[in-house]
Amino acid sequence: MAYNDYELIYLSRFGDEDVVDIMIKKYEPLVHKLISNFNVDSLNKDDYLQEGRLIISKAIKTFNEQSKMSFTRYVEMLLYHRLLCGN
Repeated sequence: MAYNDYELIYLSRFGDEDVVDIMIKKYEPLVHKLISNFNVDSLNKDDYLQEGRLIISKAIKTFNEQSKMSFTRYVEMLLYHRLLCGN
């Protein structure tokens, strides 16, 4: 059974530990795309990929479902901010 992002976030907040892995696999192409857009050298690419995974995990915990922003956009914003600003 396939769940949407909001259902997965809900499951995660009630203790389903598999959700983080599912979401990382789903959003990893976005992480790769943003890393390539920032022309990260190959020596640092794995570090940024790991950072992207951590950001996705953080996003699951901090996303506000009441927000008008989609989860995808929220993840993208966090990744972009991290890659651009280093924060």
